[in-house]
Amino acid sequence: RARVAAAAAAAIVLAVLLLVLTVPKLLESDLRGELDDTLRRRAAEVARLNATVPEQLTGVGAIEGGGLLVQVNDRRGRIVARSSALGGRVLPIDQRVLRDRQPRLHDGRLGTDPVRLYTAPLGELGAGEAAGGAVVVGSELAAVERTVDRARVLIAVCALLAGLIAAALA
Repeated sequence: RARVAAAAAAAIVLAVLLLVLTVPKLLESDLRGELDDTLRRRAAEVARLNATVPEQLTGVGAIEGGGLLVQVNDRRGRIVARSSALGGRVLPIDQRVLRDRQPRLHDGRLGTDPVRLYTAPLGELGAGEAAGGAVVVGSELAAVERTVDRARVLIAVCALLAGLIAAALA
C-alpha cells in the first residue's frame, strides 16, 4: 500500500512539475505575443498620423494613449515627439532601422527596467519633421513577469496539494 501511495503521489507531482515548467513558458509566450501585436498596432497608428497629418504628430497629446511609451525620431535620430508616459526617460533608437528601413522588435532596458520595444521606420514622403525617421513604441515588462511568476507559484502550490491528496487517497 505504501509503495502504491508513494508511486501515485510521485506520478502526480511529476506531472504537475512538468506543468510548472511548461505552462509559465507558454503563458509568457502568449502575453509577449499580445504585447508585440499592441506595439505594432500603435506604431502603425503613429505612422498613419505622420503620413496623413504630419503637423499634428508633434502636437500635445497626439501620441498618447494606452499606457505605452512612444517616441518619434527624425531621420538623424533626434526626438521630435514623445508620449508623456516616458517622463524624463528616452527610448533607445535602433540606428539599423533608420539605415535599413526595416522594423525591429526586441527586448531592451529603460534605465533599470526591462522593456519590450518595437521600432519601425516612418515614410520618407511629406514635409513633417519625422519624415524618414522612425517611431519607437515600448512597454515595460513588469506586468508580464509578475503574471508569469504568480502562475508559477500557483501551479507549484497546486502540485504540492495534488501530491498530498493523491498520497492520502492512495
